[in-house]
Amino acid sequence: MSASAAVTRWTVRPSILLTILTTLAAGLVAWIWLYPLACVVGLTFNRVDALMTPLQFFPKIYTFEVYTRLITRYHMDLYVWNTLKVAFGSAVLTVLSATMAGYALGKMRFWGRDVIFLFVLTTMLLPAQATMAPSFLLYRKLGLLNTHLGLILPALGGGAWNIFLMRQFMLRMPEELLDAGRIDGCNEMRLFFSIVMPNMVGPVLVLATLAANAAWMQLIGPQIYIFDLDKQLIMPGIITIRETYLTDPYGPVATLAAAFAATILPVGLYAYSQRHFMSALAGAIKG
Repeated sequence: MSASAAVTRWTVRPSILLTILTTLAAGLVAWIWLYPLACVVGLTFNRVDALMTPLQFFPKIYTFEVYTRLITRYHMDLYVWNTLKVAFGSAVLTVLSATMAGYALGKMRFWGRDVIFLFVLTTMLLPAQATMAPSFLLYRKLGLLNTHLGLILPALGGGAWNIFLMRQFMLRMPEELLDAGRIDGCNEMRLFFSIVMPNMVGPVLVLATLAANAAWMQLIGPQIYIFDLDKQLIMPGIITIRETYLTDPYGPVATLAAAFAATILPVGLYAYSQRHFMSALAGAIKG
């Protein structure tokens, strides 16, 4: 055996061993995290009289009675539909407002631009709980209490973090591309929709995912602004199901099933747009 072949053999083997050990360690960590979740999911397909058995990945007796009860008694389908409307409306308004604000603060030149951007960043230090009382009074005057519109309209502000994120992306867009559009006679609005938005598909998908997930996970706001149970969102709905522990034997496992059902959409959104997340966030940091 030549010396070069021996060197190659001894240099390749440690890398293969390292890959195997890394894969095994990652699989072990993933199993530690996923096993309890898998047991909980299996628990929701078990019969109620078999729930006191130890956690198992596969239920002893398969049944869909818990999920059927979620719809027939707890009206989970209504909570999901209400939340879908709020999440979709909030995501659309957030994307439009934050992208427009990011374009204005990143690419348009006007007096006071940097001061406005600094003010936007300052609002990130204000906790959301501090604005709930003024928002409640404002919603009452506008007649937005106990309506889904009251949960969607705040997305018109875009959000300080979302505006900051989109501004960082706008700074990376070549000025030559925008100047070419202006030479062709595009005004700022047409420039935004014809040139800027088509080049911001990745960041827009990331922003839409974050906005939809934030709306989907709302808990305190809907409990304050929504009074009727048939208008409630999914997270407060899970709290309502949890309060039936003492009156319904299905209460504990129904809460687990509702929590599992509530994770399907956020996980699906992240799985769909995950390939954009790292490049988008890395681009924002570089910008």
